[in-house]
Amino acid sequence: MGGRSRKSVLRQKLAKYYRERENPLALMSLQETLIRQHRDRYDLLMRNLEYLQAQEAPPAEEGGVSRLTIRKFTSEPDKKFLNRAFYEALYPITMEYRYMPLHAIFVWYLQALEMVYGEKLNKTHLNRLQKWILRWLTAMTPEEEMNLKSEIVTWILNRFT
Repeated sequence: MGGRSRKSVLRQKLAKYYRERENPLALMSLQETLIRQHRDRYDLLMRNLEYLQAQEAPPAEEGGVSRLTIRKFTSEPDKKFLNRAFYEALYPITMEYRYMPLHAIFVWYLQALEMVYGEKLNKTHLNRLQKWILRWLTAMTPEEEMNLKSEIVTWILNRFT
């Protein structure tokens, strides 16, 4: 009997699946569709980011505000210090995440990234943040939102310790 073996057909189907899955144009299209469907959430996140960027630094120390001070140890390498500083900046999220909306957690995470890494953002953290935001932009029940919050906090704590 002629023809292709079943194994090669399966290989072709798997190859096609992974080609389509990793197709950047298809991924961009999917992301744009998700954002269009949940425009209100996206607008809320963008408004908060614009507000924070437009806000000027306070001219003097305000009462009742604690400042975060992260000191570098003398023999600590720069890369290790940046990593530690980033997670120490995120640590308050782990205490208050139950009372914070998800978009506030995302904004805090992004501000910590910008504060520690400056213009050259860490790709791992940025990709993780994008995945979380895309999940948030899909329709989520309050239970799913709480699960996402606890997943974020678990990820922070696992990387922090």
